[in-house]
Amino acid sequence: MSLTTVIMTTLLAITGPGDTYSASGTLTLQNCQVQLIKDIDVPAAEAGLLLELNVREESPVSEDQIIAKIDEREAMILKKAAESALAAAKTEANNNVRVEFARMTNETDKAEYDKNKLANRNSRSGDVITLIELMRLELKYKTSGLQIKQAELDKELAKFTELSKQAELEAAELKIDRRKVQSHINGMVVKLYKQEGEWVAIGEPIVQIVQMDKLKVAGRFPVEHYSPAQLRNRRVTVTANIGGVAQSFDGRVASIGHLVELGHCDVFVEVENRQENNEWLLRPGMMTNMQIHLNEIATDLEESPASSLPVQEPADDAPFTADSDLFR
Repeated sequence: MSLTTVIMTTLLAITGPGDTYSASGTLTLQNCQVQLIKDIDVPAAEAGLLLELNVREESPVSEDQIIAKIDEREAMILKKAAESALAAAKTEANNNVRVEFARMTNETDKAEYDKNKLANRNSRSGDVITLIELMRLELKYKTSGLQIKQAELDKELAKFTELSKQAELEAAELKIDRRKVQSHINGMVVKLYKQEGEWVAIGEPIVQIVQMDKLKVAGRFPVEHYSPAQLRNRRVTVTANIGGVAQSFDGRVASIGHLVELGHCDVFVEVENRQENNEWLLRPGMMTNMQIHLNEIATDLEESPASSLPVQEPADDAPFTADSDLFR
């Protein structure tokens, strides 16, 4: 028996009869499953009657697109009330009448006090007014001086009231915006949980949206022959038979699992999906093959420390083809 036969027999015993070894520089994994990256149930942010539902199943949606509206009439009334309260607060904050009146009053009181004080000082026949009356005029003058400070303080407080009313208006506007149900991803509607005219509670899902322009493909590679550093950020070609036609898709190794089972570890590849005749070619659940180009870093990534490591060849002189389905 030749050395090559012994090696191949040993490898088949480890990996199974469906695995083979092939050319160097490319790791080929078979029976890899297409999976979703983003699968989102879009909830109601506010409770209310669902007045509009602008999508149906299989409708394409874009990020920030309004897909439904919850009754906002009460919120609109609250917004109008907040606008009126803010307008009143702005008027009060800009009102200078109390400050001006306090200053004029203080000037008058000071003049009266100074006049009587001077009269007493210049009188040769005794005080024109009593000491008690002069003290009363002095107190009146000083009190009106404090009223200026109080009026100025009230004006400052009015500015804070204006800010508070501005915040109340913004909160009312937010309540209106929260009744506009938006998609947070580019994707496709796959399920409707609610219909127009139904009541929705806070947090209750309205539609399910999945991302279709980018998907991930899950495979498994033998850690005995390849380290995670040799695969991370590498360029990947994913192939699938769709409608009897072989289709290929570009991708990159996005992440690698941490758990090793039966000598194999998960590898996840992010791929760019595409459409033909308005239909997505790759769909979740499909089985594909992937070729990981060990010597090529994905062009859309900056080189990482792991990517600068030299590529280490498998244990024998030929590269590896693994059937990922055997290790699921």
